[in-house]
Amino acid sequence: MRRLRSLSTLALLAPLASGCVSYAVGTTAETLPKGEVVSASILEVIPPFAPDDGSCDSDGTSGTADPCRRVQPMGSVEIRSGLDERSEIGVRFIGGGAGLVGTYKRRLSPDSARAQQAFIVGAGITSGFQVADLEGTFIVSGRPGGEVTPYGGLKAMLTYPLGPSDPIDLPTVGTFVGARIGRTGITIAPEIGVFFDRSATGGRSSLFIVVPSVTITGIGRSPFGFLGGC
Repeated sequence: MRRLRSLSTLALLAPLASGCVSYAVGTTAETLPKGEVVSASILEVIPPFAPDDGSCDSDGTSGTADPCRRVQPMGSVEIRSGLDERSEIGVRFIGGGAGLVGTYKRRLSPDSARAQQAFIVGAGITSGFQVADLEGTFIVSGRPGGEVTPYGGLKAMLTYPLGPSDPIDLPTVGTFVGARIGRTGITIAPEIGVFFDRSATGGRSSLFIVVPSVTITGIGRSPFGFLGGC
């Protein structure tokens, strides 16, 4: 992984004003060396908040301004920095600038362990800066050093609306599996997650969603920064 040479990625975060929580994890249990900084570009395909009650036309449109597409892409940018040999911090800019989440990652396993374990805790503001977000992730990944490193784990998110009259969602919990391809330079991590995600507003008919994603780490400019979602 190369060092982040500039913060030019942030210029791509301004165009959109809508977003939601980011489900993708996009990282193994490994942590960055102290002082190393990398950027990651994340593309997720998430179900939109569109009712499945017949109100959408057959061509995927409705009489309202809300989209009725069944899935939507969302692009995010994450910047991470190593603190010491077992921990790192990061910040993720979600959905084209509609939210951000700060994270702290701690590796639990020694370097010699065959399976690496780590946890991530995070907090921020999402959904167009209208919802507070708390999250926790537990990751298990294969021994570092190979060109392909599988990983998986559990992720939980709790969102709380900042408006006094907005409904409160139940916690979102789920599991994910993925694999990081590559060791140095540019790496790619395809991932898929399954989450229990009940909408308090009734925007989804299903209690479970499937979220595929891909994370590209080690590039200086995000190819997904123009995408929004939800």
